[in-house]
Amino acid sequence: MHCLGSGQAEGVPSLAGLVPLQTVIKVDGPWAEAVRATFGNAWIAPSFAEASAAAAPGRIVVTLAGDVFRGAGMVSGGDRAESRGILAVKREIRDLGERVESGRQEVVRLSSLVSDLVEQVQRVSSPSLHRAPSGTTARRR
Repeated sequence: MHCLGSGQAEGVPSLAGLVPLQTVIKVDGPWAEAVRATFGNAWIAPSFAEASAAAAPGRIVVTLAGDVFRGAGMVSGGDRAESRGILAVKREIRDLGERVESGRQEVVRLSSLVSDLVEQVQRVSSPSLHRAPSGTTARRR
């Protein structure tokens, strides 16, 4: 399905302030007619109040926020904050990938720092540093 402009479809009655679903969705393929038939009397309303006012038996009205009116009194809700489009998901995947790569680089940096510190500790605690200077005798305890 592809989103198109909201032009008026032929033979679709207009309701004030509402957009016929058929005018914003383009369907191709072998199942196109069956899918278009499901759009039948479905409309998009810009607000909850307009959707509620336009709700009628046999008519489906949805809001941009995801509220669905089926008939005059049946309402099921959607929450825009909970629903995410494919672009938002792709963006989140890309951002998470960047964060993972940044984390990997930080692990490499810290591992190198730890290795350097271990070497420094080994040099400081090496037995060769505890020897007496040449020409002197080290005392035993």
